[in-house]
Amino acid sequence: MTYKYTLYKTDYLVHQLYHVSTNPASKKRKLRNWILCTLVFLFFALFFYKQADTVLMWYFFGAALITSTLYPYYHKWRYKSHYQRHIKENYSDFFNEIVSITFTDDAFITQDKVAESRVAFTELKQINELKNHILLQVSKGLMLIVPKTDSDEFVNFKLRLTEISKIYDIKWKDETTWQWN
Repeated sequence: MTYKYTLYKTDYLVHQLYHVSTNPASKKRKLRNWILCTLVFLFFALFFYKQADTVLMWYFFGAALITSTLYPYYHKWRYKSHYQRHIKENYSDFFNEIVSITFTDDAFITQDKVAESRVAFTELKQINELKNHILLQVSKGLMLIVPKTDSDEFVNFKLRLTEISKIYDIKWKDETTWQWN
């Protein structure tokens, strides 16, 4: 069975944002930076309070308050713009290109305009199902992006993938409610 699809810029972006949002190190870094920024502004507010400079004290206290409430939105915007640039610079040659996945008895073969690779089902670590994509995690950090469609071809692909996940005991993670936040 062969399934053919086309990858677009948004598919790569969803993959990158999903990966960074589920990565424990990224979550830890976000929390650390959020707390650190807020504490730095609070430190300066306290410093200027001790110096009896109320204007600067209120300025830094206000900055700490704004940082503590708006940092998550800034972080979300910053990461998204970073990955948009990253994708444009590194993956633009792969946009709008046809990719095919062919299932054999013990592996699947992916083929695009650049390469062909064979991945044994035993090397498939996890299957992440998003609202509009299925991400096949082959190894740490390496995922195969498969956009969902309404075609019969995709339905057959998903059924075959479900069978494979049961036979080889591959974790199927339902992330259909995931959204970038």
